[in-house]
Amino acid sequence: MESLEEALTANRAAVERELAKAQLELEDLRARERVLESTISRALYVLGVGGPPPRAMQGNAGSGGERVPLHEALVRILRALGNSPMTARELADEVNRTGLYRKGDGAPVDVGQVHARVHAYQRLFVREGGRIRLREAELQVHDPLVLARFDAAMLEVYDAAMREIGYAARRFLQMTRRSGGLDAARHLLAKPGVSEGFRRLAEAGKLTITIEYQVLRPEFVPLFTEEERDIARQRLLAHGFSERELPRR
Repeated sequence: MESLEEALTANRAAVERELAKAQLELEDLRARERVLESTISRALYVLGVGGPPPRAMQGNAGSGGERVPLHEALVRILRALGNSPMTARELADEVNRTGLYRKGDGAPVDVGQVHARVHAYQRLFVREGGRIRLREAELQVHDPLVLARFDAAMLEVYDAAMREIGYAARRFLQMTRRSGGLDAARHLLAKPGVSEGFRRLAEAGKLTITIEYQVLRPEFVPLFTEEERDIARQRLLAHGFSERELPRR
């Protein structure tokens, strides 16, 4: 018994290290499963292949279903309703009906919140005669397989950052789980400056595993606007990349 106890004690650090790695791997596998389930659900909905719409478009307030940021809820509602221009009141009512978004105190969304979010995300929304619709670029329906591959690429960015420099981009992982890789990447591209993860990867000479590099990969070009690709390109060039090192179309 003493020798067994000694062996367990001597190897405790190794066991703890491997256990932590296994737990992280399990968490990432579960995250991949959730992202792929969401992508498949969106694909089936877009293709009209039976079944109800994705959970995010069902009325599940208070049932523990998927919740998204208010601007994403507005985008999903407008897309689902054919982008017919809607008043702020109509949008607020639909958000409250579907339960896509709730305020922290559980109160329903009001008209003022809708107006504020539309103003803050002018790249997404257009106002027309007192009504709101999506910009045309937001109506593009992407190939579900390309979306699934990009989701996987975004999860690999997280894995690679952990593997190469020990950086855990938890907020990025949460965004990817919640809204998918495309929305997570576009959110980061829209923010001024570079993320902490990008900065640390740049310092380590690992720019090929940044989100910005994935955005420029030829297979993902259809997912992004020229402006978004240019932001990604300029960030890479400003942090040590040369033109010849960028992904080739």
